[in-house]
Amino acid sequence: MIYLGIDPGAHAGLALIGGPIRTEPRRLESETLHMPKAARDGLDLSAYIKALHRLPRPDHAAIEHPFPVYVDGKIRNLKGYETQILAVFMFRLAVFEVWGIVAETPYPSEWQVVFRGAMGDGTKAKAITFARAKFAITPETDHEADALGLAYWLSTRYSWVMDIDDDDPRAGTMRALNEHMRRHGGHPMLAPRRTK
Repeated sequence: MIYLGIDPGAHAGLALIGGPIRTEPRRLESETLHMPKAARDGLDLSAYIKALHRLPRPDHAAIEHPFPVYVDGKIRNLKGYETQILAVFMFRLAVFEVWGIVAETPYPSEWQVVFRGAMGDGTKAKAITFARAKFAITPETDHEADALGLAYWLSTRYSWVMDIDDDDPRAGTMRALNEHMRRHGGHPMLAPRRTK
């Protein structure tokens, strides 16, 4: 299985990880893309397609959906937020155009659970610590580190799913467990979320 994580923006992080199902994935490739202005403005889809076209086809892809931060009732850094939203849209189009895959767009609060236990102040420092510990590399930027974390989160949702026969009427519990893993991650090293 191959997983693609994208941290969108003017300096986009891109990470591809993979490996056999039910094993720890390894880093295949990761980098920071410095998108040209025409691409950032949503006028050049070809720059996004070119960035992805050279990569092997992933089984699953995820693009981080930015989270707006409000200060005094207004979005802080509105221009930066708009650029990120546009980048999510353009990368989603490019992923579908190149591979025919509909990419997931999770919020940071959904996928940053993989940073539990990583040392550092703030999520950017934790992302870099996580990438060093998990993949034995020091990312060029925190965008690349975020993309690695996002790709790893995808692997926790799909790599640990059980093989079941769709025609087996007794496999209801296993189907329910698989669906839970797809929604919340199923890697045995990730602690389940507490509801209370």
